[in-house]
Amino acid sequence: MGMNFLLFASQPYESRGGMGDCQGQFATLQEATDFAIRECCKWDDDRHVLEIGDTLTVHVLNPDTGVVEKSTPLETLIGEKL
Repeated sequence: MGMNFLLFASQPYESRGGMGDCQGQFATLQEATDFAIRECCKWDDDRHVLEIGDTLTVHVLNPDTGVVEKSTPLETLIGEKL
């Protein structure tokens, strides 16, 4: 299986934006969330995992537990911001 999950997180007031906030590429959603809890625990509560597959899906992580709070197709998320 390929690496299909990208974790995006930033420290408060240090957001670089875009790919600059990418913290790594992972084979599973669980690996990405485990890394977010372990390595980004003191960071901002803005943590997202982009799942790359037939549909691009954005998973919003709870900042304290790493549990996925919401999963939304990227296309829908972009449409909501327009």
